[in-house]
Amino acid sequence: MICINAEDRVFNSADISPLSSSAIVMEDIFEAVRVTSQQAQAAYALMAMANPGLSISDWAAYLRRYEKETGQERGLIALYDRRRCIHGIFAYEIAQPLSREATLNVSELASVRLPGTVLIDALMRFANTLAGELNLPAIALELEPSAVWAQDQVAMEQRGFALERVRMRGRTW
Repeated sequence: MICINAEDRVFNSADISPLSSSAIVMEDIFEAVRVTSQQAQAAYALMAMANPGLSISDWAAYLRRYEKETGQERGLIALYDRRRCIHGIFAYEIAQPLSREATLNVSELASVRLPGTVLIDALMRFANTLAGELNLPAIALELEPSAVWAQDQVAMEQRGFALERVRMRGRTW
């Protein structure tokens, strides 16, 4: 995964409705909706594409466990289009590292690309709105390397994001 961080920069999000409702409207294209066990079936197709070995029962169990621990500081969201198709599922949580300020961490669980930067733009607007509501000064996005296209990197840099670190994962040996 690539971790991209925007520190000390919460950009203007006047075009987004408050998160206090169950959804955030994203410029007529996307709506960010909290994912609960009631949406397990709707979100499963996208999750199964990203995780071929995932069964619907495993996904539903994951959502039930996650729901028990969610609140304003942790949760799952899906980015829906007007046709109610899900284009991305993301987990978010607040992190308080020892050497840095509190940060809203947003991690990609699964996503489907569209032309241009509309998905990454919607994700940044969601993260910015939530970080603003939680009074957090920084946002970190964890995205699959294949999800970050050149135009996405430019869009993120224009909003103050910069590559922070690369996380490598391997099997125990």
